[in-house]
Amino acid sequence: SNTVKSTPTPVLPPTPTPAADLVLKNAVEKTAKLKGLSFELTGDPMAKKIEGTLDRKGALTLVKEGVVTVTDTSRNTEVLDVSAVPFNFDSLGATLSGIATALQDPVDAKSAYINNLKRRGVSGTVLGSDLTGLIPTAVADASVTVSLWFDERGRIRRIQIEGAVTAEDASDTVRVLDVGDF
Repeated sequence: SNTVKSTPTPVLPPTPTPAADLVLKNAVEKTAKLKGLSFELTGDPMAKKIEGTLDRKGALTLVKEGVVTVTDTSRNTEVLDVSAVPFNFDSLGATLSGIATALQDPVDAKSAYINNLKRRGVSGTVLGSDLTGLIPTAVADASVTVSLWFDERGRIRRIQIEGAVTAEDASDTVRVLDVGDF
């Protein structure tokens, strides 16, 4: 008899989604290398919206050279000198990478749509002292929730900081910084 033995089909276990801390570790490495960046910051109590770019040498260009256009909730626009804004965008890739390193107790955050693509997020607690690279006036012992979302290569594309970071912030302050390629 010519009985053909059938080869059992191997069952492939589903690929486990990497744990939040591994996603963070990858993001730290990838994001630190980011040089040319565009960015948009919203939700800061002082500056409702700041947009700009960093070229490959890390030089900062705000949408208007040296000035920040601040649009408040009643749609009034005022132009501030960049030095009046409590933010530091120098070496932004390295700064974001440092914040990711400082994230305590990382857990998965709700996915976010960034440029129409669904992105994975990780959330955790960060102290103000870990945010001073980005927000120089951060209160050192402030404890805030930081969420990070990543692109398909694991680079940080959005950071959301919830809570009072500076002495002037309301407790419900939420800042969102979107970062893209330049």
